[in-house]
Amino acid sequence: MNGSMRYIFQFIVACLGIILIGIIPVIFYAIVKLFKDLKDILITLFNLGDLTYTVKGTVRPVFPAIIEPYLYSMTVLFVALIIGVVSAVILTYITMLLHRKIINGIKFVVFILESLPDIFVILLVQAFIIFIYHKTDTLLFSIAVYKEKIYFLPIICLAVLPAVQFYKILILIFEEELEQPYVELARGKGMKKSWILLNHVLRNAAISMFYHSKSILWFMLSNLLILEYLFNLFGITTFLREYMTPSIFTIGVFMIFFPLFIIYSVGERLILRLKEREAAKI
Repeated sequence: MNGSMRYIFQFIVACLGIILIGIIPVIFYAIVKLFKDLKDILITLFNLGDLTYTVKGTVRPVFPAIIEPYLYSMTVLFVALIIGVVSAVILTYITMLLHRKIINGIKFVVFILESLPDIFVILLVQAFIIFIYHKTDTLLFSIAVYKEKIYFLPIICLAVLPAVQFYKILILIFEEELEQPYVELARGKGMKKSWILLNHVLRNAAISMFYHSKSILWFMLSNLLILEYLFNLFGITTFLREYMTPSIFTIGVFMIFFPLFIIYSVGERLILRLKEREAAKI
């Protein structure tokens, strides 16, 4: 390095050092604020009755105000999940009874549907309802009603893409199960395909679908945020968005996490016992 370059390098290093020294107070402030927020959250967890939020200058307790939007969102979420699972199972069962060429065509269509963004589905449903309203002067379902509970359209919109994902996964699982030796054995005993699918393949596929449902459920939670915004619903994500503080956000996330954790923990335990019981029979 020649003399000129050395001075330029020293100048740049010195400037960077000054900048780093300049942001030290910011870093220190951020760390202090981080520990203060952490302390507030921990205190809040043990004093939920003291947690408040402010609406137009009025301070109100979070509990029980947060319960109603929470139950509303959970109702929409779990009913949509059940509809998605049930419709996917029925469609998969019917599909697997069709000819192989038709199944391949359906898989291609499912691939396209799965690629659709969730916001597109929601807007498409809303546009369809508005179109029908303009043409017939009949409002089939409410679309946007702040702090009023509507169920049908939000549930259908939230169930569409998970149903497609479950459908795609189930077709793949069914195809794998149909190649298993126990299926060949059942065919050898003269059982019909419809019976094998319903009584043997579906039971084994349900276990795999349970584990896949975790990722799909988290996908639905992200869609729930968009859904509540576009339908102007007052659910748990809207409550958290409007009255966001570190403590309220943490409590809201815990409220969503706890039931899901319990459901999947119990489900995994039941599946484990079922496998142990079947293994003991062998």
